[in-house]
Amino acid sequence: MDKHKMKHLIYRSESEMARISLADILLTSRVNNNKFGITGFLVAHSRGFIQLIEGEETAVNQLYQNISQDLRHANVAIITTGHSKQRYFPNWDMGYAYISSQHQLMQINAISDANNASVIKTFTQLVTSEVTPLTRHG
Repeated sequence: MDKHKMKHLIYRSESEMARISLADILLTSRVNNNKFGITGFLVAHSRGFIQLIEGEETAVNQLYQNISQDLRHANVAIITTGHSKQRYFPNWDMGYAYISSQHQLMQINAISDANNASVIKTFTQLVTSEVTPLTRHG
């Protein structure tokens, strides 16, 4: 595989975590993501998470394995995965937003139900145009 190709993976999970506990997770994740060359964006909602992670294939695979074994997540499932020549979120160790509007929740469901060709487009549109991030970090 071309060393310049990045693996991306979008997964969803269910969780009942309070937003306050997310602050610690976000801080730790940003440090670890920077250390392992992972970038991406986490969207939290009332029922769980949807996240795009991207980076070197081995690092992305290991991170997803860790997430899928984390007891704070339930029903973890990959929505789509693939490779690209560039990152979708190159400047964000982990961007984060919490969504609560019905329209935004419908978009989350659309991402989960979309075919692979439209998942990335739908996710990035949600993040860049519909979500007001609580925190944006690069």
